[in-house]
Amino acid sequence: MVATNERVAQLAPLVSDSIFQLILLPTEKCNFRCTYCYEDFAVGKMQRPVIDGVKALIRNRASSLRLLELSWFGGEPLLALDVIEEVSSLACDLERELPGLTYRGGITTNGMLLSSDFIEWLFTVGVREY
Repeated sequence: MVATNERVAQLAPLVSDSIFQLILLPTEKCNFRCTYCYEDFAVGKMQRPVIDGVKALIRNRASSLRLLELSWFGGEPLLALDVIEEVSSLACDLERELPGLTYRGGITTNGMLLSSDFIEWLFTVGVREY
């Protein structure tokens, strides 16, 4: 299908390079073994080169963004709190440093490990959507 100039003009406002959304899997490990899950649990936790690469990507893009969204998925992402903390803390720091940048964090979790302490801690690193 070839886009017409009119159609491109209609769609252009919907596309923005000032919004950056990442879905990150800090671990494939899980404390459940649900039958519908597609994970094979082979990868385990996100490796250091990947963490460093994600952080570099975020740093490189941050100054041109108005919205940065990080969504944590898995496995059970709460089994890799150190990865969530490291990357989310960077996003929080960038939000404080760069006027006009908003950071939003979310997590898909089975909820088994959630407690008021976990929720409070996640809030401090910008994870506020469940």
